[in-house]
Amino acid sequence: MDAQAATAVNNSIEVILPLIVVSAGALAVLVADLFLGPRTKGLLAWLAAAVLVVTMAVAVGQWVTFSGGLSFSGRAPEAGFADMVVMDKFGLFFVLLFGAAGLLTVLLGDAYLAARGAARGEFYALLLLVIAGMIGLATATDLISFFVAFELMSLPTYVLAGYARRDPLAGEASLKYFINGAFSSAILLFGFAVLYAISGSTTFSAISAGLEEPSLGQGAAMVGFVLIAAGFGFKIAAVPFHGWAPDAYQGAPTPVTTFMSVGIKAAAFAGFLRLFAAAVLPAWEVWTPILMVLAVVTMIVGNVLALPQRNIKRLLAYSSIAHAGYLLLGIIALGETGDQYGSSAVLVYLVAYTFMNVGAFGMLVFMRNSRPFFRYTLEELRGYGRTAPLPALALTLFMLSLTGIPPTAGFWGKFYLFSAVVDAGQTWLAIVAVVMSAVSAFYYLRIVWYMYFEAAPDVLIPGESTALPASAGAVAAVAQGDHREVAERPAGDAGSSTVMSTIAADDPAARAEPSAAPLHADRQPIDAHLVETDTGTVAALLVAAAGVLFIGIWPQGLVWAAQGAVRLLGGG
Repeated sequence: MDAQAATAVNNSIEVILPLIVVSAGALAVLVADLFLGPRTKGLLAWLAAAVLVVTMAVAVGQWVTFSGGLSFSGRAPEAGFADMVVMDKFGLFFVLLFGAAGLLTVLLGDAYLAARGAARGEFYALLLLVIAGMIGLATATDLISFFVAFELMSLPTYVLAGYARRDPLAGEASLKYFINGAFSSAILLFGFAVLYAISGSTTFSAISAGLEEPSLGQGAAMVGFVLIAAGFGFKIAAVPFHGWAPDAYQGAPTPVTTFMSVGIKAAAFAGFLRLFAAAVLPAWEVWTPILMVLAVVTMIVGNVLALPQRNIKRLLAYSSIAHAGYLLLGIIALGETGDQYGSSAVLVYLVAYTFMNVGAFGMLVFMRNSRPFFRYTLEELRGYGRTAPLPALALTLFMLSLTGIPPTAGFWGKFYLFSAVVDAGQTWLAIVAVVMSAVSAFYYLRIVWYMYFEAAPDVLIPGESTALPASAGAVAAVAQGDHREVAERPAGDAGSSTVMSTIAADDPAARAEPSAAPLHADRQPIDAHLVETDTGTVAALLVAAAGVLFIGIWPQGLVWAAQGAVRLLGGG
């Protein structure tokens, strides 16, 4: 190999160095798992967290220079692997965001998995592989590398959704996610094939040049963009491609649901934002109307279907669908104006959404760990503001931020996003978004109402939730045929027998009818004695709350970072 080829290889490796680090970390977690006993599995969470910290440090180190003071502008964007991937500030921004989302998920999952005897290396290894795919998606500048990263992100996520393998709801969530994901990947690939036919190339720059004078006309471009919008719409759970989301979010373990709602959504928008900005912007008149329809329908349907929900995980699932509609407005603004205001608004909103949604789902993890019979229903929040004032205050903060009430991160996220749409001349879209935000206030603030203004039950068993006892809940569920509003079943082999024996010892009905118990094992208490501390969950909630308040008080720092990241979508 000559010197020029060796230099090209070294440069290419440096471009994807964060991806290499997180992938090697996944392998390290699996190897470490072989040598750790049941009582030391908690070290895997620390190892996964360390890998993510190193990944973020490597990404920052690629851009930081110290000549003449600390600077992030001393390096130009650099492409690698025949211009299939790029290292730029846009990619750096999302590596940091993905790393933060992954760290918070690890913190939430530590005690959660330990309580179910399910702390195993494959959970953290799969999570790191998903993040590797997310990084690849944010840095891809070619349809081939884009699709490979897209699948690397998706496949481990299907497994994580069904990680609670003894829970039929988790199996249903994983299967629905996988089947819909397979179809969406095929549809997306057909859309990419049309782009290739129009431009004769798979690189984003060549596609952009080909779309300025499409050889096959606007009809073919329209077909391609419809197919791409369908694949994109599935990944962000946009209507009408949202059918999998409520069941998958409810059935998956709550830490996995948390990561799906923020990490996967952020990665999808990172990849497709670069695709729309760098490849298909010349044909904005063709694809912008498609996204307008998608955004309006998604905002309306997501918010309206969230109104009747009594299960909080399903409520937040429909809320996530609505937020996908808001985020589409930023891409529409980019197409209408061609400048970067819409793109930077998407980045600001994604960061704000990450903190407030991790906080909302993290509170469900906290309540599930501390109240073994908690089933994620609104009724169980009655009186929570009086029995647990600090956790209730934290949940209130996250609900206010999701609503968009100042001074929270959610307010500024919506402000910049809606302002970008108005500046793009699409005021009617901003009006629809504001009205739908007002609708969302009903179901977000209803959670606050239940905590502070609804009376708690007269009898409470210390350490348990306000839900029915396990045996009564099982009987009621059988009588009503209710298999939906339930919590996760213990996911692992270890500890499950302990739970079963505990129930059998305390519940004569369980002893008399052992055959019925497995059908509703998800209503049984978790192995709380396996949890030495819930410090990780509390730390994640504190970080999320601090992020929501810090951005709410001083949003300008995030805005500067977002504007620098999207400048020409190439660093600069």
